[in-house]
Amino acid sequence: FYQYSFNPLDDTVLKGDDSFNWTLVMKIPPALIQEDNRILNRSILTADLFLVPFGALTGLLIGFLIARNRRYLVTLEEQAVQDSLTGLYNKRAVMEKLDYLIQLTERSRQPVTLAFIDLDGLKALNDSKGHKTGDSLIILMADVLKEEIRKTDIASRIGGDEFLLLLPGISNYEAEGVLSRIHEEFQAAGQSMLGLAVSFSWGISRWQGKTDDLQNFIDRADIRMYEMKKGRR
Repeated sequence: FYQYSFNPLDDTVLKGDDSFNWTLVMKIPPALIQEDNRILNRSILTADLFLVPFGALTGLLIGFLIARNRRYLVTLEEQAVQDSLTGLYNKRAVMEKLDYLIQLTERSRQPVTLAFIDLDGLKALNDSKGHKTGDSLIILMADVLKEEIRKTDIASRIGGDEFLLLLPGISNYEAEGVLSRIHEEFQAAGQSMLGLAVSFSWGISRWQGKTDDLQNFIDRADIRMYEMKKGRR
């Protein structure tokens, strides 16, 4: 019900009685209220049918964008430290690892040994069979390294057909044994998988302590690797 009150000002009606109030009462039919309720309910239902799927789709879209952004960041991080062809550490990453190992060995006094590896005859292979075959040989070298080294060792491709292998906690003599085993596996894999007689040369160097220099540490291994390569020609 709606109620309206008013005080008529017509003296002819009230005869000077200004305190008299009229009240108008209006009754709204129940059918009209029910119809209004039905219209309101339909409007709410329609809004729900639109908003709920829209909200769900919005949530899925936001989740997809977040997941894609995370994958993108992971990809960027991997590209920053991995060689794109082999999946090994790149030069920048392995130098950071080497610097960390050297700092660690200063405290633990455990030896740090590295091996400089260079594939034999890659240029001739590229010229005779194409760069695709040469890339296959580089990938094969990386796969053998991944399979043969310890979890504590670090393998990297530092450019072209050159690899750097970090071998913490072992002596030069032990490292020579590791490289000889890797070489045998590489030759066997090259024959069975590529049908090629393959080999690589290597040089080994051990960190000599605080008096040593990072570049000299690597250069010693590089020089010994070339000495082996010259002896095989």
